[in-house]
Amino acid sequence: MSVFTNKLAFILKRNGMSIEDLSAVTGISTLILTEIVSDYCNPIVDYLIKIARGLGVSLDYLSGLCETPQTHEPTYKLPVLDEISPSSVIPQDNIQGYVTAEFEYRDYKSCYFFKIKDDSMKNAKMGIGDKAMIHLQRPVGSGDIVAVSVNGSEPVIRRIKFDGRFVCISTDDDNPVTERYDSTLDDVKIHGKVVCIIAYPE
Repeated sequence: MSVFTNKLAFILKRNGMSIEDLSAVTGISTLILTEIVSDYCNPIVDYLIKIARGLGVSLDYLSGLCETPQTHEPTYKLPVLDEISPSSVIPQDNIQGYVTAEFEYRDYKSCYFFKIKDDSMKNAKMGIGDKAMIHLQRPVGSGDIVAVSVNGSEPVIRRIKFDGRFVCISTDDDNPVTERYDSTLDDVKIHGKVVCIIAYPE
C-alpha cells in the first residue's frame, strides 16, 4: 500500500468514518473512493484536494511529506430541504440541493438546511430565501429558534419558550403572534434547533 493509502486508512479508522461518510464530505462517489482506499488506482489531484479538505488535513500529511496533520476545518455537503423533516431521518426525496459547511465530524449527519419561505422570523434575521441550518439532535433551551409542530401540523420555524408545563411558540416579526400550549394536553414536537443562517443571496 502507498503512504497515501496508509494515511487515509489510518484517518478513516481514527475518525470512525466509512467510505459513505468520506463520500458525503468530499462529493466523490463511493465506487471511486473504494478504489482509492483499496489502492487500485492513483487519484487525480482534484480528488486528493477534496479528500484532504474533507478530512481536515493537508496534502503534505496525506502524502507522507510531513508528520503533523496541519489540520484544517473539514467541509461537508449538507442537504437543502424544501420542507422541514418531521422525523430524525433526512428524507432523500426532499433534497433540493446542497450547501458546503465547516464544523465537527460528529455533527454533519444530524444537520440539514431549510429554505425560509416567509418573513415570520424576520426580526431574528431570517428572511425569505435564507437557509436555516437545523440540527436534529442539539439540546433546545427556552428562547431558542426551532423547527416545531403542534398536534401533527406541518413543522414551522418559531421561537420557543418554556413556562412550567406550558410551551409558548412565537413568530419574530413586526407583529409577533404567540401561541401557548399545555405540554400535558397538546402534542408539541420539536424537530430540531436552528443553529445558523445563510443569508440570500449567498
